[in-house]
Amino acid sequence: MSNFPSPSLDEGPLIITRVISAAPSPTRLSIPTNSIQSILNVATNTRSKGAMPTSNVNVAIMKEMSSSMSPEEAADQLTIMAIDDPTSAQFFVNSSLVFVQKNIKWTFIPGTEKYKLNCNYTQTKWECPAGSFCLSPNSQAELNNTDPYAANKCPPGFICPEHTYQPSYCCPGFYCPTPKNITICPAGSYCPLGSVRPLKCTPFEYCPEGREKSPRWTIFIIAIFVLILITILMAMRYLFVRRRGSKYSRRIQELDKTKRANKRVSQAAAHQAAMASTVSLLHPGEYDSDSDSGETEFSDTASISLNLSGMAQKLSQIEGFRMFDIEFKDLGYTLPNGVQIMKGVSGRLSPGRLCAIMGPSGSGKTTFVSLLTGKVERTSGHILINGEKENLSNYQKLIGFVPQDDIMLRELTVNDILLHSAMMRLPVDMKFKDKKASVLETISFLGLSGVINSVIGDEENRGVSGGQRKRVNIGMELVYVDQKLAQPSVLFLDEPTSGLDSSTSREICEMLQLLAKSRQMTIAAIIHSPSPAAYSHFDDVLLLGKGGRVVYAGPRNEAVRYFDSLGFKLPTKHSSEPDFFMDILSDRVPCLMTSNFSAAVLPECWEQKLKGGDPTVPLRAHKKTVKDRVKKVGIFTHLSIFLRKIRRDFTQHQHADVRHTPGSLRIFWLCYVRSCRQVFGNPLKVLMEAMIHLICGVFVSLVSDGKDYAGLQPRMVCEITPLYLRAVGCIAPHDGLFAVAQLICLGVMFTGITVGVSTFGNERVVFWRERSTGLQTFPYFMAKLIADLPRILIATVMFFCAVMLMLNLQGLMWVLLLIVFLTYVNAFAMGYFLSTFLPKSITFLFATAFALVWCLVLSGISPTLATVNSSEFPWPLIGWVWNLSAPRWAIEAYYINEAAGRPWKELQYDPKNVIGGAVGWTEPSKAVEKQAGELNYGYDSRRFVISLVAMGVIAIGWNLLALIGLKVANRRKQK
Repeated sequence: MSNFPSPSLDEGPLIITRVISAAPSPTRLSIPTNSIQSILNVATNTRSKGAMPTSNVNVAIMKEMSSSMSPEEAADQLTIMAIDDPTSAQFFVNSSLVFVQKNIKWTFIPGTEKYKLNCNYTQTKWECPAGSFCLSPNSQAELNNTDPYAANKCPPGFICPEHTYQPSYCCPGFYCPTPKNITICPAGSYCPLGSVRPLKCTPFEYCPEGREKSPRWTIFIIAIFVLILITILMAMRYLFVRRRGSKYSRRIQELDKTKRANKRVSQAAAHQAAMASTVSLLHPGEYDSDSDSGETEFSDTASISLNLSGMAQKLSQIEGFRMFDIEFKDLGYTLPNGVQIMKGVSGRLSPGRLCAIMGPSGSGKTTFVSLLTGKVERTSGHILINGEKENLSNYQKLIGFVPQDDIMLRELTVNDILLHSAMMRLPVDMKFKDKKASVLETISFLGLSGVINSVIGDEENRGVSGGQRKRVNIGMELVYVDQKLAQPSVLFLDEPTSGLDSSTSREICEMLQLLAKSRQMTIAAIIHSPSPAAYSHFDDVLLLGKGGRVVYAGPRNEAVRYFDSLGFKLPTKHSSEPDFFMDILSDRVPCLMTSNFSAAVLPECWEQKLKGGDPTVPLRAHKKTVKDRVKKVGIFTHLSIFLRKIRRDFTQHQHADVRHTPGSLRIFWLCYVRSCRQVFGNPLKVLMEAMIHLICGVFVSLVSDGKDYAGLQPRMVCEITPLYLRAVGCIAPHDGLFAVAQLICLGVMFTGITVGVSTFGNERVVFWRERSTGLQTFPYFMAKLIADLPRILIATVMFFCAVMLMLNLQGLMWVLLLIVFLTYVNAFAMGYFLSTFLPKSITFLFATAFALVWCLVLSGISPTLATVNSSEFPWPLIGWVWNLSAPRWAIEAYYINEAAGRPWKELQYDPKNVIGGAVGWTEPSKAVEKQAGELNYGYDSRRFVISLVAMGVIAIGWNLLALIGLKVANRRKQK
């Protein structure tokens, strides 16, 4: 080792890193020279000694410093001493460089020269066996120590050939099975920095000899293949649905054809009956005298009348069929603040008749229906059903309610929506083919045969027309089985003609009247300003005035006569009767009986008529206004109403004669099938979701490239390192694992929560509507949850394949896949929870903040778990919140998995705590020893299984919160 070249300052950072004292001494002092400040500080001490030979400079410094302090304290002290003599400083620099030139050089590691890879180490002049490093000749005194982690031993992940001055990381492209040996990475494998074994490349990946990292294009290609497979499956499903739709179209065409033939037969029969009646009148005795036909003219009306009477007679003979004659007396509702919004409402809703509920804004039309159906607890009055005092809520399964808005799943077709409604509401003992026939009958009856396979659509995706959507809205409540059971028996509609043109409104009202008469249903519709043609199809009218009081309740064709008796004349014969009534209620029509008329007196007139008196008496009283004395309802009355409502929720039961609808398991299956149609019914949406997860994973992978882990330097090297150079390599390793784990969690959380909020958030109003008809929450929730599993699996595969592209994974691949999957499960569950109580307009914004809180603040990185669990944490009472964070456990599981695949001693599980390790120390003499299994940031290698289990438990917790939120939030809208 005699012919050393003269190195320059730029030959390598390790050549002039430290100047080692060669003098024999019980204490070895290495004076750092890579910092000019350190060199000048040392020169200050030597100036007072005078000029000394170059070979004795370091000896003199060592003797002076070591006489009063330890070597590490001396090294620290040399970095903070002042300088005022540049001449002495230059003298010291020159002497140090001479020492470096004589004893240390930067050269190739033996055996690596033939490869075109930069693999060097610091070689020293004195003897030092392979597997050890010698900072001075005196280091050889400890080389006989058999402890593998002795001060001079080269730790795993480093390479120390013979004559090593300072250990070097095992070079990228090579692997070091022991610190003594270095081997080129074989073909088909890759070896990152510090490898102790070659890592297999993924199949079909090009990995030549000496590969240091492996971009996993094969895994990314798998993701592309999965996308193609999804596309093929979606195309196959589309063909299947189209074939099924064609079959339904043929069946309903045959049904329409049969109905048209039956209609022609009925018309012919009506014609013959009419002709026979006419002839019998002209020529008595020529025909049978027992002819029961009373029709005298041939028309479609005669045919329909015969059909309706026949259907009504058949329905009356069906076992279990019942009609609802609903009589309500003195219904009233008073708010807790004493405001009475409904008072003394009395009337009747009869089977086979269509009733129009009309009145100006604020008259309580919707409140009246809510009181009648039991959605709102009335404060006075009672209801008679077929002469018996009962509540309609006891017949919830026989009552249909059509809301004003067309509340339905817009992604489904007309047939899908009505078929699901039939399966949910019809008796369980009915055969499936009968239920399908019921749906086709309803579609034909509603005039929807031409759009049976059309998607409902929304504002963005065009589907059926507004009138057709309104018919579907009504059809959801009208599914029935012909000649076996009429469903439902009572139907309420909230403004079924709103937003429709006059022609479509007339068709809707005509259909409702036909429905009431043909199936002997009790139908009432809240309607606002109907056209004369639409109004003519109503049988009865209930007019409500301001304050929720009845102005008129009775047959439609008698309403004009009643108001005429009060002095209100219809302007012309062809005037709109509904508009005429609304003008009367708004004080716009003069009364011929008094000049001081006020619409507030009209309820008094009606009450007078019900008592058998003269309804004009209140008008002749000449009162400008009639003020009702508001009786304030006491707190005890409202308390009794509240308790009665709670008791009804827990004790309410359906009557024995009410049909038995599907149970929990059947509801689960029906909701699951429908959810699958929602999720996979739109192939483009499925592909776009998959692409979002794929692209997000690619971004995370690109940002993660280059973020790896380089282990701690041996303690002896750190002891002679100046304080300000200990930050990376001594106090803490070069650690990029936590950053990669945090990026993965952020990517998964952002995409997962954003997609998860749409599962329930986009159909909350549909859920409220179905809940009001008896839908069970738990089966519905579980069906949606399991239907989302394919979405979670697709998201997991897409994100995993993308993130593996540039990720330097050295742990188990299946573990990372499991971590991503569990994180997605938690993210979706968080989205479920947020969507149950947040308005849709702010859900996505809140989801972003939610993801940041859990992935940044509560991730266990800043602050670290070690800080959170320490006594110095400023908020010890909330430390348990970190244990409820799924990203915190995901990051720890990822860190443990990666630590197990790396050779660094501080990452290895050591139950006997023989490795120790400096974590967060500032002085070597005050190093903090790690506990057994402890990793950086407070992670523990013994908590790997606990981390995975904790993620699963937390996911269950989020789903339970979502279920509770679905059940409890917006409770009033579910009635």
